[in-house]
Amino acid sequence: MNRKNYRMAPFENTRKKANDKIYLREEIIKDLVNSYERVINDHNINEVIKNHTKFIRKRINISKKNEYWTIKYLKNYKLNPNKNFALVILENSLNNKKLFSKFNSY
Repeated sequence: MNRKNYRMAPFENTRKKANDKIYLREEIIKDLVNSYERVINDHNINEVIKNHTKFIRKRINISKKNEYWTIKYLKNYKLNPNKNFALVILENSLNNKKLFSKFNSY
């Protein structure tokens, strides 16, 4: 190998990228918990979904085809005709992700 033409690849800090992803995920989960509290307080579900979608799209570059899992939970609540049953499903979905134990102080 010719030493003159050899160039090292630039250093890429993968730990910083991983920390950024974790921070983004936690911010989205905090907003989901806030959205859940708004749903409990009888806010308009369409406004809650719209605000949460804007929050996610500002932070993550995703297309409209690929919905984030938190939006799917809120849309499932919206489409269910029995709101009591839908609220139980939403609470269980969030509890299965262990979101209530992570963010009790928020």
